[in-house]
Amino acid sequence: MKRLLFIFLILSFSNLTFGVNDVTLFIQSNNSDKNRWYDENLSESQNLNRLVTFLRKSNLGKNLLSEAEDKARNSKLSLMEVLRVGENSLTDTTLIRRFQSSEVQNVQYETKTFVYINKELPFVDAILDLAHEITHYIYRTPFNPYNPKQTPLEFVKSTIEGAGGEVDAYLSECRVLYELFDEDVQNKFLCGKILENNTFSKNKAISEFYKVGPYLNEIKKHLRDFDLASSELEDLSSDTPLFISSAYGSPYPLSALEEYKTVMKKACDNDHQRIELFKSQSENDLSQRKIYKKLEQNYFNRCSPIFST
Repeated sequence: MKRLLFIFLILSFSNLTFGVNDVTLFIQSNNSDKNRWYDENLSESQNLNRLVTFLRKSNLGKNLLSEAEDKARNSKLSLMEVLRVGENSLTDTTLIRRFQSSEVQNVQYETKTFVYINKELPFVDAILDLAHEITHYIYRTPFNPYNPKQTPLEFVKSTIEGAGGEVDAYLSECRVLYELFDEDVQNKFLCGKILENNTFSKNKAISEFYKVGPYLNEIKKHLRDFDLASSELEDLSSDTPLFISSAYGSPYPLSALEEYKTVMKKACDNDHQRIELFKSQSENDLSQRKIYKKLEQNYFNRCSPIFST
């Protein structure tokens, strides 16, 4: 029986409270923070192992790596099989959708996730990116664009402040920074901006991630496209943004909305093909036509706002 396989790539993104003075260990690395962490004389696995070994010297890093190893094991992989070297640091989740051509209404989903670390980064940045990305890997629930209950508002909030989102990942890298490196290195980063009473504050981080500056009107337009008001993102602020998404070159609320539209358009195109296939198979079967009508209505409810924007 012929099996159709649709593969869809999603670039991804625990409420954790971190105290600065929770067993701080300053390590003077032999690796200059100006030198690229990736050594061309070593294999990819040897390079990645150097990062993992160093991150393990941090209490938080050790815990994160342990949880990441457990999650990888559940997928019948080792952590080193999950980690990759890439052109950018990111957590890349592939959503695989499977259905038989004779039963296109019955869909099964599977996800595969890999963590990439930018090979051009200085050593300190690579360590922090590793802590950041494995936080996404461990805690973030992969976005399923075929789920009719996933709204753009929920996507933005999940991306920024949800479990394993950008705020949690940033808190992880700040904690690792303060555990592993001395004050001279700490001062080169922005983590001090989210300190409150000598503790990294999740609320303060959330506030910073919702600062969008001159992008506010553009975000309001995107929200209006979905019949949403900017007040529904209660932390949204026109203050100067501190954090900019490298993927879109814009503050995270805007980049999340743009990502949502991009992902949903691809998913809706895939769904349209599936439904058209089912339509051709159900023309002479009343019960199948009823299923088709239901699929078509679900598709319309979920996808018409996407294609009208």
